[in-house]
Amino acid sequence: MTVLGAIGGGVMGVFWQTLNNGLRKQPMMRHPWEMVAAVGVGMWFGHKFPQWTENLETNLERERARKLRFIQSDKLPKA
Repeated sequence: MTVLGAIGGGVMGVFWQTLNNGLRKQPMMRHPWEMVAAVGVGMWFGHKFPQWTENLETNLERERARKLRFIQSDKLPKA
């Protein structure tokens, strides 16, 4: 999955750099190293995103379980 994410991120990097140059009315390949940097950053982001999502889901489930244990215990403050 991370290979597809990296490829998708690289495509998105090229897209955003091309869009940025187009909106500023500059040649599409004005600075080629910017395109390479955008592809690299996009591929890194596409590679890391599934890991971040999995970590977020794990932390969310852990927090839900902790809150459920707290609610089920009799340690709730009396109003």
